[in-house]
Amino acid sequence: MKESSCSFVTDVEITGLTANSKAVEKGMLYAAIKGRESDGNRFIGEAVANGAAAIITEEKTDVSASVPILHVDDIKSAFAHASARFYAVGSENRAKIIAVTGTNGKTTTAMAAAHIFAAAGHRTAVIGTLGVGFYGEEPMASFGLTTPSAENLYSSICELSRLGAEYIILEASSQGIAEKRLDGLTDTGCTLSAAMFTNLSPEHLDYHGGMEEYFRVKSRLFTDFGFEKAIVNISDAYGRRLYRNLGCNKLAVGDGGDFEAYGLRYTADGVEYELHSPLGDAKVKCPFGGAHTAENTLLAAAAAISEGNGVGAAAAALGTFFGVCGRMERLELRDFRADVIVDFAHTPEALRALLECARERYPGRRLVVLFGCGGDRDPSKRAVMGKIATALADFTVITSDNPRTEDPNKIISDILSGVLSGSSYSVIIDRREAIKYVTESSLEGDVILLVGKGHERYEYRNNQKTYFDERSIVREIIKQSGKQNGF
Repeated sequence: MKESSCSFVTDVEITGLTANSKAVEKGMLYAAIKGRESDGNRFIGEAVANGAAAIITEEKTDVSASVPILHVDDIKSAFAHASARFYAVGSENRAKIIAVTGTNGKTTTAMAAAHIFAAAGHRTAVIGTLGVGFYGEEPMASFGLTTPSAENLYSSICELSRLGAEYIILEASSQGIAEKRLDGLTDTGCTLSAAMFTNLSPEHLDYHGGMEEYFRVKSRLFTDFGFEKAIVNISDAYGRRLYRNLGCNKLAVGDGGDFEAYGLRYTADGVEYELHSPLGDAKVKCPFGGAHTAENTLLAAAAAISEGNGVGAAAAALGTFFGVCGRMERLELRDFRADVIVDFAHTPEALRALLECARERYPGRRLVVLFGCGGDRDPSKRAVMGKIATALADFTVITSDNPRTEDPNKIISDILSGVLSGSSYSVIIDRREAIKYVTESSLEGDVILLVGKGHERYEYRNNQKTYFDERSIVREIIKQSGKQNGF
């Protein structure tokens, strides 16, 4: 940290921290972070007017402020450390943190691990895509990010610890690592028990610039924070590479690893396999049959067993793990002629795995997939997903999925550049109308996959966030269709 521009900084009492000038209240520290789209230094004056007691920045500023301005070398890292220390003061953070990273499967792995720990009697919390809270309870908060901003992350960790969390399962996104949000983990007082790796495939390349940088950022979770052990899926090529690069205190999960799944079988009722571990074997019969359920639950079991839970107990707990909202979620639709499944898959690899899994779980049935690609996100995956969908599904409907500020027509045009010649597909830009089409035109025994939104209950379009719950929409369409057709 550079020398402060004010000599009386230690005399300032700080009541809170934020990097949002509009959220500043009297007595708070304002972090003037320069991001990809906005420069927080432009809002120092507003922060001071709102009551900021001090400012930290890595930029030279001409703002004449009546409060101390501290200049630091790395504002994002400094803010993470400051946030962790601020919220840890006076608290006894005895929770153990297990962090999960990877392209796909972070949420399922985190929830499966939380399920096993909770079944063993441990007070377990989760911070991730679905929000912040104790497993099995309603979320205490939802910040809209897989890994929350620094102030929200560390206030959540300390609050969960205060409320008795023994384990906190944290989803660590590549952006969360790259933006230095996790840099304060060592200041929380919590034990950093394990870092877990699920897999790596092309995603967020518009942000990272390429797969090598993406992999380097993910690898930081295992090298820069001092986790006691690494648990790595070596069935993934990047996982094998990561595992080779690591030193001691590492566990390999997958073919030829410390933890393996033998006799893997996907059925309409879920997934079954024999769990092999250094401490013994056990039969797993999990009622959740998502695309990577075996890999994700095996990772979760490895984490629990490495923390002292029994092999049999971990396997038994997975027998009551029914999955995660928006991950291969089959909707309960009484007497409807087709199965409707909602899934969050929004990468090429996730879409491929989903369709292959659905084909295996529902042999001989027609697969209808509805999907789109998000706007203002990596466009390179769009054509690839168009090719995968039309190659593996019997019928594809291409539609919108959070176009944000992009023209939906442009996004769909990118997808169409990859569809297979002669394949059966349709384009319906409005997602609600697309859902109506696949629902009303479904045939007896169809499997309809609504892909991309998963747990989300909103849509981003033209800088506006509107309510959009696919589950409710499907049920409403079926109800109206039944009335019209006299069902």
